[in-house]
Amino acid sequence: MEKHPGNFVGDIHAYDYTGVYEAGLSGYEGLIMDGRDAESLDGLWRYGVDPYDTCLRATWYKEKYKDADGRPLPVDFSFDQWPVMRLPCCWNTQAEKLFLYEGPVVFTRTFRYAPRGDERVFLKIGAANHVCRAFLNGAYIGMHRGGNTPFCLEMTGKLREENRLLIVVDNRRRPEQVPCENTDWFNYGGIYRSVSLLRLPEIFVREFFARLVPDGKFDKVAVTVRLSDAADGEAVFRLDELGVRQAIPVSGGKGSAVISVPSLSLWSPDSPKLYDVSV
Repeated sequence: MEKHPGNFVGDIHAYDYTGVYEAGLSGYEGLIMDGRDAESLDGLWRYGVDPYDTCLRATWYKEKYKDADGRPLPVDFSFDQWPVMRLPCCWNTQAEKLFLYEGPVVFTRTFRYAPRGDERVFLKIGAANHVCRAFLNGAYIGMHRGGNTPFCLEMTGKLREENRLLIVVDNRRRPEQVPCENTDWFNYGGIYRSVSLLRLPEIFVREFFARLVPDGKFDKVAVTVRLSDAADGEAVFRLDELGVRQAIPVSGGKGSAVISVPSLSLWSPDSPKLYDVSV
């Protein structure tokens, strides 16, 4: 359809309406490792099936209900009157009418937030299939592609005492993703792992790995650490059960060390030993 003055309405006619939502793609580099204290946002969420992607086209998440020219848009729903679904789940298993549904579904809930000296706050979604876009208090905070991996989106500076979180999940098959358009693999949809809030300091350990050095002696541990920012300083590796505490120099947000741990007990089926470690 050609654009002419007065006949183009973006939330109906725009074809490439997702372009503005491609920024803020969350990938591996933005992931925060498990083991953090997390505030669960699991439970009952309001949801709306949105086959025309009107939430993104008409910016429902803004809750202002006006188009780009300030003209009021018709509204025939209220988020707080939508039906509820308990997350995490696969929506195709929740109702017969959703059994074969492929397309966007909008999930929303409100939650309260009180700062406790934390300097940065992140939303962590364990998995959402397949394309996921998130909005907080009317602002877009980021997206993720891929239904099997966790991802984190920063919420710092956007939180209020009372907050509305809105997540749009779209499980439609596309030629550039797996599964593609024509396949014998049904692309089930949903937010099917936990949603949580992470409170962190200004600079934090984004991830670390501790592994045995494969030299046949099994008395040394190789540790690598990556921070949230390109900071210099010192991290500390601890294996309290064996009294191990060693500094790891960090430069540009990354550090590594090989640490002697001579009294390690190896894991075996007969003696499945595990140690708690921290950085």
